Amino acid sequence: MHATWAPPCAVFLSLVCGPAGAADQSNELGLVPRAAREALLAIASGKTISDVDREVLPDGTLSYEARIGDGGDARTVCVDTRGRVFPAMPRPDPLSGVPAAVRAGIERHAPGRITDADQILDEDGRIGYEIDTANGGRSQRIRLDPSGEVLH
Repeated sequence: MHATWAPPCAVFLSLVCGPAGAADQSNELGLVPRAAREALLAIASGKTISDVDREVLPDGTLSYEARIGDGGDARTVCVDTRGRVFPAMPRPDPLSGVPAAVRAGIERHAPGRITDADQILDEDGRIGYEIDTANGGRSQRIRLDPSGEVLH
């Protein structure tokens, strides 16, 4: 289990686990209040539940956002502590500001859902990009140069 805290405007407790099997799914939902957990399980209808985040919204509402399903049929669902469903908060595009060549390099070298993308400087002061992806329950981090080739 991994916890990350952000500024008070949006506090996240990330409960991200490894590959999503039944045991992993129950671990991921273990800290979710009963009504919210039951709502997520009902919505999932047997599909995988992953990437469960606890969020305190700016208005003080405590919510749980989860990814339901895998691959192309995956969607994000948000419920409050009483199990009421509401629209998920929009997430900024992690690839905004990433050059097209780097985007193409991601497709070649690290297919999957992009979870984070950061511009970095290597030891020699050269610009590069560090990309985190998730694909089929597996996470991958890759570093690419501005032309989209892997940095070694």
